[in-house]
Amino acid sequence: MRPYPGTGLTHDQRIFNYRLSRARRTVENAFGIMSTRFRVFRRPISIEPTKVDAVVKACVVLHNLSNVVSASATQESQQTESNYSTIHALRNLPRIGRRNSSDAMRVRQQLTEYFVSPVGAIRWQENVV
Repeated sequence: MRPYPGTGLTHDQRIFNYRLSRARRTVENAFGIMSTRFRVFRRPISIEPTKVDAVVKACVVLHNLSNVVSASATQESQQTESNYSTIHALRNLPRIGRRNSSDAMRVRQQLTEYFVSPVGAIRWQENVV
């Protein structure tokens, strides 16, 4: 997913770019943690693409089992469970290929609208744009 380019962005586009950047940082941090623990993430994964999901999920489960659960993690887990309906709403977005830019722009617009809606907004996003 690409951010909106340029400097003359609307409020909603700035919100989208912020949320995309935040998600990208989170994923990169998680990948960094996982690659230090599991060698499989240090090079291209040479298995069938259909099995990659299972390998990633197994690594996440192993990672979570090996960590001691702290009070903050418990609190975060409870927050995540209460936001299940929000996460579930994003599952209806269609998968798109690399070459279909009109579909990508449509999905980006859907996410932009979702991020500024009462369901998809986070309280601090207004303070950072």
